[in-house]
Amino acid sequence: MVSSDVTLDNWYSKPLNMDDIIAGGTLILLAMIFLPVSVIISFVLHRESHVITGFLYLFSASINNMFLLINYALCPGMLIILKKRTPTYGRRLYQIYLDTAWFSMCYHTLLVAWTRYVAICRPCQFRKQRNSTIYISCFMCYVIAFVQSMIAYFQPWYVTFYYEASAYGMVAEDIQLYLEGGKSQFFVIFHLLIFIGTFSLYSYAIFLLFKCNRQARNSFVTINTCNTTRPKIMQHWNIFAGISTSMRAETKLILPCICNAIIFLIGQVVITIGISEGRWTIWLILVLFTLTASTDSVTLLIFSGTVRKGTLIMLRDLFCCCNKKTNVVVIKTTQKTKVLSETGM
Repeated sequence: MVSSDVTLDNWYSKPLNMDDIIAGGTLILLAMIFLPVSVIISFVLHRESHVITGFLYLFSASINNMFLLINYALCPGMLIILKKRTPTYGRRLYQIYLDTAWFSMCYHTLLVAWTRYVAICRPCQFRKQRNSTIYISCFMCYVIAFVQSMIAYFQPWYVTFYYEASAYGMVAEDIQLYLEGGKSQFFVIFHLLIFIGTFSLYSYAIFLLFKCNRQARNSFVTINTCNTTRPKIMQHWNIFAGISTSMRAETKLILPCICNAIIFLIGQVVITIGISEGRWTIWLILVLFTLTASTDSVTLLIFSGTVRKGTLIMLRDLFCCCNKKTNVVVIKTTQKTKVLSETGM
């Protein structure tokens, strides 16, 4: 095992300093902010899935992101603040769990891109999907990710990462084997394939949207020109209004993918180049992983009107339930008084 230089200063025997508080506190703060957001968004996505089929896929991805927030923000932050060591036994098994959660997030990204493509190419068939089919598709992301993690586990170049609180992040048992043995290259190639597949699907989906929009616009102009005696309400009716709305919605869904891709790329550069460059570089990797896991929920909240409206309704129900009960009691009392006055009692 290769020990990091930052573990040789008796860090565990010293009291917390400002650097420790900033490193651990920031990770815990990020977890406390984005975990509740992800939970609320997940409830909204599941509740609105009967209206928008694609929300079930996003619901599964949101559940997976919550595991990533716990893995890369909450747990490391608590270990830094408490100055606790991770046990030696079970590290390799825990690494399989970490890899499975990460790979499944990548496959969910590709799956969501595929659903956007299918929703445009075959909208009727996409909306008629059974929930069981969607759940099986999402579950397969976890199954394939687990199988991939197990295959990588038995490779000679496999390197275990573990939480090292004194390093402010995760360190490798053998950093040279990771960089030169093949695992680093494996992650780079895997992420590159995910990027290519995801952006190819989104690019073709955008192309189809613009193509359909242009065809509908030309058809509308032709019909409106040939039939000028239609009622005024029909002359102002836009037959591609639904297409335009869908195009805006589908285009906005690309933004989470782009944000995740950018953070992916930055994270891979930092991991490959600076994984052994010091505490704060290792800590930055955890921050990037945390941002990767939180980007979907935040961008959905910003760019999806349905998610934003559902979130506001849920927050209103949570924080205004007492007032709502009081209003119901007052209304019932008023109605009862009105009935008594009408009967002369």
